[in-house]
Amino acid sequence: MLIERDYQSLAEQLPRAMVIYGLDGRVFFYNSLFFQEWLAPSIIAGSSYTLNRPQIENLYHKTLQPIITDQLISKTQSSFQKDYLRLHDQSILRLNEFSMELSDGDHVLVELWEDVSKEYALLNEVREEHNLLLSLINSIPDQVYLKDLESKFILINPSLAKRYGVKDASKVIGKSDADFYSSEHANITRQEEINIIRTQKGVYNKLHHETWHDGHDTWNLSTKLPLKNSKDEVIGVIGISHDVTEYKLNQDKYWQQANFDKLTGLSNRQHLTSEFERIAIECRQNNENFAFFLLDLDGFKQVNDSYGHGYGDLLLAQVSERLKNTLRQRDLICRLGGDEFVVISAPIKDQPVAEKIAEKIIQSFERPFVINHRISHVTTSIGIVFTSAKRVNLQDIQQKADHAMYKAKKAGKNRYRFYSLEIAVDNKRHDFLCQELKLALERDEFSLEITLLEDLKTGIKTKEQGVYSWQHPQLGRISAQELLSIAESTGNIICLEVKLIRKAIDAIEKEIESFSSLLESKPRRISMPISQVSLSQPDLLASVLLPLVEKHPIAMQQLLFEVPAETVCSSLSNSPARQSFKLLDSYGPSLVMSHVTGQNLSIQPLLECQISRITLAESLVQNAYDSDVTKQSIKALCAMAHALDIQVVATGIETNTDYDCLKSLGCDYGQGNYIDRQSDSDIYL
Repeated sequence: MLIERDYQSLAEQLPRAMVIYGLDGRVFFYNSLFFQEWLAPSIIAGSSYTLNRPQIENLYHKTLQPIITDQLISKTQSSFQKDYLRLHDQSILRLNEFSMELSDGDHVLVELWEDVSKEYALLNEVREEHNLLLSLINSIPDQVYLKDLESKFILINPSLAKRYGVKDASKVIGKSDADFYSSEHANITRQEEINIIRTQKGVYNKLHHETWHDGHDTWNLSTKLPLKNSKDEVIGVIGISHDVTEYKLNQDKYWQQANFDKLTGLSNRQHLTSEFERIAIECRQNNENFAFFLLDLDGFKQVNDSYGHGYGDLLLAQVSERLKNTLRQRDLICRLGGDEFVVISAPIKDQPVAEKIAEKIIQSFERPFVINHRISHVTTSIGIVFTSAKRVNLQDIQQKADHAMYKAKKAGKNRYRFYSLEIAVDNKRHDFLCQELKLALERDEFSLEITLLEDLKTGIKTKEQGVYSWQHPQLGRISAQELLSIAESTGNIICLEVKLIRKAIDAIEKEIESFSSLLESKPRRISMPISQVSLSQPDLLASVLLPLVEKHPIAMQQLLFEVPAETVCSSLSNSPARQSFKLLDSYGPSLVMSHVTGQNLSIQPLLECQISRITLAESLVQNAYDSDVTKQSIKALCAMAHALDIQVVATGIETNTDYDCLKSLGCDYGQGNYIDRQSDSDIYL
């Protein structure tokens, strides 16, 4: 036979079961593998020439179940492929059937059977992994997508489909960003993806601002990586994006809240820190200067205490508006907190320009503030640092400005001071004396100076006015003002005041002993300042004074405690201070309201705090002769005080002209260098 001669040897070597049919349907040939798989287990027996196709197909039908339908796999010959499940062992067999022409011109039908169970098992594994991957992609709330080399979508998850407004994700396949976004954004993403494909390097957490065809804007945070096949060839881009539109839309709000003061709308301390660095860098690069202004409101505490915090907040808001209207748009204005503000002006040519800015700020406070039909007068004291941007930091600049501002306050408020070498020296002196104060308390280097006070009606002079002083071993006499500042900053003010009160009591009791034989004589009174720190702690004040009252009742009645007018007025809404005033009144010492001007005095605090004497501010006294307005103010103050049985003391009398003027205006007592020059030197206790 031709088949046996040409093909039998080849057929036996095939790893597949083979059977060949003639045109009449008879079995022409089968190899041994076919026999083992199909004929041996069956009841069919006999030679291959007695078998026909119907018999074989009947055998198939008994043991096989088709898996897929017939498929035409070639257009040039009638061939098809079928897969079957063999029922008895659950293996999967594939039938390949095709016709073939033999060398003698006859045509035969060839069937090849192959066990593809492993292929199916592997395919099922791949399908399962594929389904798991799709399930994972589809369950991710972020947008996941795959694009081809042309940046066209080949897969998107439901999250991205929803963002595009389509229910069926397959509708997006083949489209690109240009079908949804503006051409500008589409070009940006296309260039980005071309670069990813070219370099095989991804981009991570990149913020994309997307403008859609309808004009609305969104923001996405995207990570994109090259998409590769099993051969490690780049076939596109895979990306995952997170919609941050809501965060981005609120970002300005969050940034505003974090960097700007809610009450005034000005920059806050945090924004000042970042802006200071930016300004310093720009000035350093351009070799330019800048000016740092630290503002503190004068009299704000009194207004706040008198009318309440709500009124104070409205005042701060008006101050902020006034600063914005006064300064240049490029100047940075910050509210540090409370009634402190910072202005940074940059670039700035020279110090005279900074002076003009400071003068404009101070002038802007000349006009009173009107809030809820109430008129309030507040001013500002300014500390200024004019500097280049070399080797500067905010903390150092702010500290220097604070020192300069303190000098402005000390000089009378409503003015400005530049930080200078003199201030730097003063600061070093202050730091040194702060360290020395503790030793000075142990060595008792302090004294209470008693200066002259003249009765302007009788001309009788008494040694009554008390002033603190510190005799330092190296630096000599330290003034009362400097001593109080150091004692308050180190927390030793109460300890110092106790020592000086005892010195005053000792002096009074010595006079009591020396005057005991003179019936017409009585001990002199001693007036001495008491700090706001002591007044704010009535319990502590009571624990200090009560033992002195019990031991020295007469001497305590001869003491007068001086309290600044601003402190007395603010005490009306300050319960601890009010409690301290009542305490002092019950213990015997009288209260003196010092530093009184025409603007800071009213009847209410005089009555409530049991004031026995007021002391006019030196600035008021020294302007009396040259200013008719000041004269009228002093005259009115004296009239009001006398109506309440309160004495008036004029301090700082320097000339005979001042003396005569103040005497004529109704002042009861005078004190100053002019009076001291007419008598013996002061007494030191």
